[in-house]
Amino acid sequence: MLLTTAAFILALSGDTPPVMRVPAAGLRLSERADAALFVRRLADQSQAFCAVHRDTVTPQHVGNPRFCERGMAREAVRALPPARRTDFYRAGGRRMLTQAQR
Repeated sequence: MLLTTAAFILALSGDTPPVMRVPAAGLRLSERADAALFVRRLADQSQAFCAVHRDTVTPQHVGNPRFCERGMAREAVRALPPARRTDFYRAGGRRMLTQAQR
């Protein structure tokens, strides 16, 4: 099963929560090259998302953009179906994501 979008919705009080979407359509996350492409997408999307929503999603860490970016990317990976997430981790995705977000 291909996942078209990994999405994470933050539960914010009263407002419609912002949504970060990371395209995963067509990627074979068990393959290192595709896992690396997904990592690039995660890093890019979390950076863009947090540039706009950091004050809302991580108000206690407004001065630290990396806190928001790392958290949003981590949550997007957690939103993958378990089998796809396992494929991603086995292909070295966790290590690549950590390196990309330094």
